[in-house]
Amino acid sequence: MKKFLLPIILIASFVSAQAPAGYYDGTTGLTGYALKSKLHDIISEKNVNWHYGDLPNFYNQTDLDKYYDHGPGNTTILLDIYSEIPGGADAYEYTSANLISTSGAEGLGFNREHAVPQSTFNSDYPMYSDLHFVIPTDARINQLRNNYPYGVGNSTVHYTFTNSSKIANSAIPNYVYTNRVYEPVNEFKGDIARMLLYFAVRYEGKLPSFNYSTNINPAIDRSPLDGTAERAFDPAYISMLLQWHVQDPVSQREIDRNNAIYAIQRNRNPFIDNPQWVNAIWVQTPDAVAPQAPLNLNSTQSGAYYTNLAWSPSTSSDVIGYNIYQNGTLVATTKSTSIVIDHLVPSTSYPFTVKAYDQGYLQSPDSNAITVSTTAADTNSKDLFIVKYIEGTGNNKALENCKQDRA
Repeated sequence: MKKFLLPIILIASFVSAQAPAGYYDGTTGLTGYALKSKLHDIISEKNVNWHYGDLPNFYNQTDLDKYYDHGPGNTTILLDIYSEIPGGADAYEYTSANLISTSGAEGLGFNREHAVPQSTFNSDYPMYSDLHFVIPTDARINQLRNNYPYGVGNSTVHYTFTNSSKIANSAIPNYVYTNRVYEPVNEFKGDIARMLLYFAVRYEGKLPSFNYSTNINPAIDRSPLDGTAERAFDPAYISMLLQWHVQDPVSQREIDRNNAIYAIQRNRNPFIDNPQWVNAIWVQTPDAVAPQAPLNLNSTQSGAYYTNLAWSPSTSSDVIGYNIYQNGTLVATTKSTSIVIDHLVPSTSYPFTVKAYDQGYLQSPDSNAITVSTTAADTNSKDLFIVKYIEGTGNNKALENCKQDRA
């Protein structure tokens, strides 16, 4: 059926949502990865993560089809971007009661689909139930998508679905990956790009610990993540996401969904509220000069199983982080000038150096080298900080903790 047009305001070819007053305080004047990190701090603070089992009920608030087949009135039909036919009647439809686990054909029920595959983060909370990128989709298409990335497909097509989305071999420009991708219809490419970019901001500090591309066999390595906290994705993949973001601007459906999720989860997708931030963060021209090395590396405290390292910052203005090396092997990354290295062995010596890296991911020379000797037994204990309470129905409740950074 026809697409229902809801009242919108066009600004520079993008529709902009309205965030609560003061929500993005502190972002004025920021660009690049400094802006990305500030947005991470904002959308990671004081939000509520619900249980995975609660999502189907929440879809009645976030994902009803009021925009295509059913109009702005009351409806219980879910909007499935994997099967929605924007220019005609859908082949099948679901309500939130039609949740199934597996399917041998399209049209039998829906799954909760992780736009970033849950294998990326080992199905851990809070990623596992984040409404901003966990969406209702046809179960069969979800299964066949597997953990293949989104992308542009070539003429080697493995499956074509009822709304003409497909699984084909990758034709992402300048991307070495040539295995299968799932290509959505054009109507929702921008939606998906903004979901993935939200993920890159919300979980910035966790990205280096996720399962990402190792480049051991890049032609079949499915993850477009590159292991960095800042850029997040392979440069060629970022280019595709930016293209999708521009060609399919923010829609009223995304604005409404962002507002509904904020009411439930208490955080927002900043790229729906401020689409211009996508280019402000990821369209940069870094210099070709490696940064200066950090200075005065030392250990401020050690125990049997950990040491606290600290150093003076690099004097280069474009430094965005520091890589910590243990006997020449990268063991940690931080934006700070101190870090706790744990999981060490008592009564053992460990050599450490630190390198600064800049926006182009050029690394400085090594800092001064130090050798830290762990003690035979711990006399100091470290505090446990509870940083997330996960609320669910019934007994579905959990705590998330960490030593330093928020998720």
